[in-house]
Amino acid sequence: MEKTLNIFDSIVFGYKKFWQSKWALISLGAILYLINKPSFVVERLAENNPQVTLLPLLSLAVDILSLIVISMIMPGIIQILLEAYNDKISIHEITFSKLFSKINLTPRYALGFVIYGLICLGGTILVIIPGIIWGIKYCFWIFILIDKNLSAWESIKFSGKITYGYKKKLLILLLASPILAIITFLIGFFPCLLLICIHLYKQLLSFYEEKHGITN
Repeated sequence: MEKTLNIFDSIVFGYKKFWQSKWALISLGAILYLINKPSFVVERLAENNPQVTLLPLLSLAVDILSLIVISMIMPGIIQILLEAYNDKISIHEITFSKLFSKINLTPRYALGFVIYGLICLGGTILVIIPGIIWGIKYCFWIFILIDKNLSAWESIKFSGKITYGYKKKLLILLLASPILAIITFLIGFFPCLLLICIHLYKQLLSFYEEKHGITN
């Protein structure tokens, strides 16, 4: 019998965690925003000044640099939030060194990011809807990569396994995202969304392990 995935509980969990540590999480959101901001600025310059031939190359270089920096700190951020979920640490305990605590996973994260992006892009090119479905199906790869220490490809495949039969319910979270963005002051939206997704991931993981008789 298929277990019931409680989207509402996950949203409440993420929202409560956000308000308990809103300034720390908003700071995380600000860091991620500042890392990505130069990429947006240069891309806009390239669009508005097509006569400057070097701008597209500069935009590509900045995009690659942003991906590298994000790939260095995102595994650390996920590890912090996973530990906060299990009450092993407080989100207030975030330090600069903790952000880079999983820097060894940088290549794996970058590869997973590229593969996931290509999967979503491929689905979108086909007919948009597959892009959304595949985006939901494989979206938990990043938590699996950190939590289970799997390769990028294995993490993506495992995400497909645990989301089997639950994609329609997970779509509800996607539809609720604009509201979440407003109540988390926009800049705190991404960290709050990560907390919600971790709660969902833990539910899906427990369902999968119970169904297949897997014990930790």
